[in-house]
Amino acid sequence: MKRSTDQTRARSQVYPIFVAIGGAVGLSGFFITRQLMTSPGFTASKAKRSAGVREEPEDFKEGKNWRNHAVRRTLKSLYAGGSTPQIMPGLNSSFGGGQH
Repeated sequence: MKRSTDQTRARSQVYPIFVAIGGAVGLSGFFITRQLMTSPGFTASKAKRSAGVREEPEDFKEGKNWRNHAVRRTLKSLYAGGSTPQIMPGLNSSFGGGQH
């Protein structure tokens, strides 16, 4: 018995699940890649590991650059007027009066 195209395709109800799982896998892949490639605390090469504890001024600069990445700098510039980034500002102000 031959199956029709509608029977072999996934149901339309599962597409949001595919999107959610695909997004989670993509974000976790991005985070892992960022950690492994640019983190000052992770060293894959044996030469860097044998250096021991790094306390030179350029190492501190590398750590500051790691913390203040492009996304953080962009968000800081967007909220430079004194407001803080909030997910639900109306709800925060009604429950806490804007103090958190």
